[in-house]
Amino acid sequence: MPVGLKGLVVAGLPAALMSSLASVSNFLYTFRSMNFLTFAAWFFLFSVTVCVVASLLTPAPSAAQVQGLTLATLAEQQKADNRGSYNVGDIVVLLAVIAIVAYVMISFTG
Repeated sequence: MPVGLKGLVVAGLPAALMSSLASVSNFLYTFRSMNFLTFAAWFFLFSVTVCVVASLLTPAPSAAQVQGLTLATLAEQQKADNRGSYNVGDIVVLLAVIAIVAYVMISFTG
C-alpha cells in the first residue's frame, strides 16, 4: 500500500470512531450545558415517572403498615401522645425563632 493511502486509512479510522461517538458526545455536551432549572424540571419528571411506575408495579401496603404515617391514620393514643409532647415554652421558642428568621429575611433582602 502506498504511503499516501496508508495515511488516509489511518487518518480515516479515528474519524470513523469519532463519528460513531458523536451522538454520545452530543448528548453529554447537551447534558453538561443544560440550564440548572431545565435539568431540575426534567429530573422532577423522571422522578415522578419512577415513583408512579414503582407504585403501579408493587402491591398496596396493608392498613397496619401505614398506621400512624399520616394525620388521617393516627390512632387516638398517638394523638394524645402528640398533644402531650409540647408545652407553652416550646410554642414561645417556636414563635421567637420564626420572628428572628422573618427579621433576617426582611432585613437582608436587596
